[in-house]
Amino acid sequence: MLADLAAEVGRQTGTEVTYADLSTDDHRAALLGAGLDEGTAGFVAALDGNIAAGELDAGQGGISALTGRPTRSLAEYVAEVLGR
Repeated sequence: MLADLAAEVGRQTGTEVTYADLSTDDHRAALLGAGLDEGTAGFVAALDGNIAAGELDAGQGGISALTGRPTRSLAEYVAEVLGR
């Protein structure tokens, strides 16, 4: 999913956007290197690892049920965030 997001942002901006699939330990180390404290880095890395493993997947229609709005395509979402 995140590789798809990087590709879509790159497509819409005309720039190269790369996604690096890091292990939880490497992700934590990168966050520590960026200045996050140990507790925050560990929490974010673990949460992202759970997301990558599909443990927080709401299933088909889950986002719509949660937000009360129809789900948009990735391309539509990226365009909105980029203000296009």
